[in-house]
Amino acid sequence: YNGQLDEIIRTEADILRRLKEAVRQETLEVWYQPIMRLNDNRFSTAEALVRLPNGKGGFFSAGQVISLAERSGIVEELGDYVLRRACLFMRECGKGLGLRRIGVNLSVQQLLVGNSADHLLRLIQSTGIDPQFVTLEITESVLIQSIDQAAQALEKLRQAGVHIALDDFGVGYSSLNYLSNLPVDIIMIDRSLTRQILTSPKQYALLKSIVDMASINELSVVAEGGETQEEQQAIAKTGLSYIQGYYYARPMPEEELNHFLSQ
Repeated sequence: YNGQLDEIIRTEADILRRLKEAVRQETLEVWYQPIMRLNDNRFSTAEALVRLPNGKGGFFSAGQVISLAERSGIVEELGDYVLRRACLFMRECGKGLGLRRIGVNLSVQQLLVGNSADHLLRLIQSTGIDPQFVTLEITESVLIQSIDQAAQALEKLRQAGVHIALDDFGVGYSSLNYLSNLPVDIIMIDRSLTRQILTSPKQYALLKSIVDMASINELSVVAEGGETQEEQQAIAKTGLSYIQGYYYARPMPEEELNHFLSQ
């Protein structure tokens, strides 16, 4: 035990208290980062992201918030809240802004509970939108470790029209030869792969090979990253479909996204 541990305990208790209160009062912020479709240079999708104010003018780390929610047993409630908010935003604003789908991160705990696919579909449909306008994102490491349990639920969601994205692709479990066997429609290449393509020919070749293999398996590819024009141009030359990065847009609240896309 030391002072640093005490500070961690206090911080996590504060996050958990604020998170439970924000979900209960429906004040938890959901921001959106639009994703560029390269073949026509339009923002056609957006990803929903949790933003929990820290009371000091900033926000807690989203990764820290999600991790704590998982350890505290409230991630299903949090996940339902974000999915509902994102679906309602899509219903009310999506078509007018030119968005074809909205992406929402899915925790493994949401996916592996009993009747998870039915629950998620009921929630989506209760908001009044068709499941085809929703992309559920699951991290690569979680899917690979839980593939047998997850496959049935994911396939049921896909049959209902939901798109499934494999997030953080390339972090540690990547194997190009399993792409054809995964129940996914989209792979999202992690920033750790794309940020080195200007300085490492090997990284660029790896990115290009992933894009080529995904094309063979009829998968769409989203590159996460792309913070400069040089990175954007290099990524685009690989032939992938979408880029999500600060070069195009940062995450933003609903009102700001409405204004941004309306322009």
